[in-house]
Amino acid sequence: MLRALKDPHTPTPTPTPTPTIHGILSSHPAALLATLRAFGSGIENLDLETVRRRARAVMDGSPIDYVRGAKLVGRLFEQEDGDGSGSGDGSGNASVCCADTAFWVDHAEPLAALDVVRERGVAWPFGELREGCEFLVLVES
Repeated sequence: MLRALKDPHTPTPTPTPTPTIHGILSSHPAALLATLRAFGSGIENLDLETVRRRARAVMDGSPIDYVRGAKLVGRLFEQEDGDGSGSGDGSGNASVCCADTAFWVDHAEPLAALDVVRERGVAWPFGELREGCEFLVLVES
């Protein structure tokens, strides 16, 4: 620092920017796709490793009680049933990247929307949606 003050031609090191994390918990595929497009570069470039590494810390920092208390669910977080389903309930529904928020909503419309997404040939990396759960997306920018 003193050297930089003495020699005005010495460049000051630029601090490394802290990454910003944008995220959403939602049962609706359209909400996730919109988040990925707005803050990332779409579902085709989703970095699940970033989600796995950052999810707990991001959720713990949430001002929303049910988000802070949510349990990460799915193969991404190594939360599998004995049958390897990842659902934790023995149902065979393979969750990959979800959070059990105990936020109970009717999943009929979101699941119908997910069927449309899959029919369009979009690879859905989040797995199946369990009751009381929401899909989890985090994007680092």
